[in-house]
Amino acid sequence: MKIIKINLVDINEITSQLNNNKIIIFPTDTVYGLGGQADSQQVIAKIFKIKGRSKTKALSIFVSSIAMAKKYVFINKQQEQFLKKYTPGKLTVVLKSREVLPTEIEASTGKLGIRLIDNKLILALIKKIKVPLIATSANLADKPSLQSVSNI
Repeated sequence: MKIIKINLVDINEITSQLNNNKIIIFPTDTVYGLGGQADSQQVIAKIFKIKGRSKTKALSIFVSSIAMAKKYVFINKQQEQFLKKYTPGKLTVVLKSREVLPTEIEASTGKLGIRLIDNKLILALIKKIKVPLIATSANLADKPSLQSVSNI
């Protein structure tokens, strides 16, 4: 595992890793996350394998804006008002998928969990790679969430 200390000015190395189907561990506004580009079936398969997660359990995605979310899920006016009021932050909303991303993310539910994260670094990464990040906690399936790099 390579640990890269970065700031908002220099995120090119992480962007390069993401563009090459690599998995990253990153701080979120709650716990450490495990993720990669949400449009990559290779990345999705790696995440399920790393976590030991059942493919019947869906993954969620981080998006940079409501406009980006609308590319991946259906959002009506009432849901949009809710999102404007309660996001960004520590809230994942499950909505009907537009089925743009690989269906493995949805675990055959036809729904997709989206989160507008309140983290400048992750937002900058998403904007730079122009696709959502898969967002799942950086722990093994059914184990406690990890809240420090040393535990990961």
